[in-house]
Amino acid sequence: MYEIELKAWMDDRAAVEAVLKTFAVYEDTLDKHDRYWKLDTQPDSHMTVRLRSERRESTGVTETFVTYKHKSRDNGFEVNEEHEFTVSNPDDFELILKDAGFTLNFSKHKTAGSWHSGNFHIELCLLEGLGEFIEIETFAEENTPEVAQTAHNALLEVLSRCGVSPDKIESRFYSELYSLNNK
Repeated sequence: MYEIELKAWMDDRAAVEAVLKTFAVYEDTLDKHDRYWKLDTQPDSHMTVRLRSERRESTGVTETFVTYKHKSRDNGFEVNEEHEFTVSNPDDFELILKDAGFTLNFSKHKTAGSWHSGNFHIELCLLEGLGEFIEIETFAEENTPEVAQTAHNALLEVLSRCGVSPDKIESRFYSELYSLNNK
């Protein structure tokens, strides 16, 4: 499964949320704590394993997900082959990562209002230490140029519908933004 997404800086979260209410369904507020583990033998690689503890406000339930992505970028869009599963004991999983040669590369905290419209998942996010973003994603069974272009056009349409200009699209990974922020 391929995840095709874009993220863009938001200047006015309230305005975007007001527009979202006209065409999307609110799902929940999510509190996400991510820890990114990197294999020491590949220092220049974007190959990481993410361990996410995600708490749903509506239920108070926290789940922990392990995600591995083959990441790529295409004109400000991310096209990721994603593999994800839940883990019942994150501390033991982190011990396995350490023993396998992974080190903790970076962490981030995100709170997000989660919305759904058609084939699109939309989040209005506050990233601690960075700012506010809108993230829009969809999924595809294959990653061909035609599928990617169709998805890109559809994502831009949703972004426009939310009242966010395409010049607000952020093509860098969050890890790169945090790295720039810490210099």
